[in-house]
Amino acid sequence: MPVVLEATRKMRAAVGDELALYGLVCGPFTLAMHLAGSELFLAMYDDLDAVADLVMRCAEVSAVAAEAYVEAGADVVAIVDPMVSQIGADHFAQLVTPAVNAVADRVHAKQALASLFVCGDATRNLEAMAQTTCDNISIDENIDLAKLAAIGQQYDVSIGGNLMLTVALLLGSQDDVTRDVLRAYEQGGETGFILAPGCDLPYAVPPENLERVAELAHDSYQRGVAAATLPDPEAADQFDDVQLPSYANEAPVIVDCITLDSLTCPPCRYMVDVAQRAAAKLGGERVVVREHKVTGRDGLGYMTKLGVSNIPTLCVDGAVRHVSLIPSVDALASELEEALACKPSAAN
Repeated sequence: MPVVLEATRKMRAAVGDELALYGLVCGPFTLAMHLAGSELFLAMYDDLDAVADLVMRCAEVSAVAAEAYVEAGADVVAIVDPMVSQIGADHFAQLVTPAVNAVADRVHAKQALASLFVCGDATRNLEAMAQTTCDNISIDENIDLAKLAAIGQQYDVSIGGNLMLTVALLLGSQDDVTRDVLRAYEQGGETGFILAPGCDLPYAVPPENLERVAELAHDSYQRGVAAATLPDPEAADQFDDVQLPSYANEAPVIVDCITLDSLTCPPCRYMVDVAQRAAAKLGGERVVVREHKVTGRDGLGYMTKLGVSNIPTLCVDGAVRHVSLIPSVDALASELEEALACKPSAAN
């Protein structure tokens, strides 16, 4: 944390008032998940008051970190709470709203702005997110940006997102980037919309792709020209070089986890963890768990060929089973047992 705050101070001195600086803190609910693990979901039904107490304690930690960012020179603090994509609106209102508001209110007291940043498919919570005291809601490519734009207008909060990290920014051409920027502006609108990536930028994003984003963001005339002159996209990549296994003929059940990256994406991390723990319950080599990161060609190939549209997604023997929502270890273990019973080797 001292290194991050020193970097913020140096950046503030370097850019002056020309650029707004963002500080990112772990949101209260996600921090509670990191401390308690996936068992937190069961505790929400067994002892909701205890979970609420834990989340509010985490809010205090988030608030202290947020205040430190502002004091170091940040103009905006993003409360990054991706695990709220795993809960419904009722639990959001009971657990997340008061905790996020507590952090946002501390940021406002320091004369700075607060953003609520959620990745994953949090569609059912968008309205509740807009009703917090945050000034901005930011989302990734799992969310319909046009839907969020309408909610943002209704509740008078700005919105941000949701440029495609891999297909456009990391692996796409300049034309691919241009198409995605135009798509985002068409859905997000020209008022109250902040064009931004949907999550952390992959390390190897070509600088020229980011320069193209900036050119279009700063010049509405260029966006108009691009919309009129952009060539039709080439045929979609079929990833013929990425070969899926013959699931029915494989002895073990194969679990494919399609993720952004379980090292950096909390929902992805918990999805992979649950898959590995469920496989371990069955023992031996009866289940193989594989992660496919969409930051590389293998992951994009599996995503395309398995028909996956949201991240993270868990597939069992080539069938999409869990989209964005993380199952319990016991529920997934039961599914894997059923899949094993259907294997040819089960009859021997």
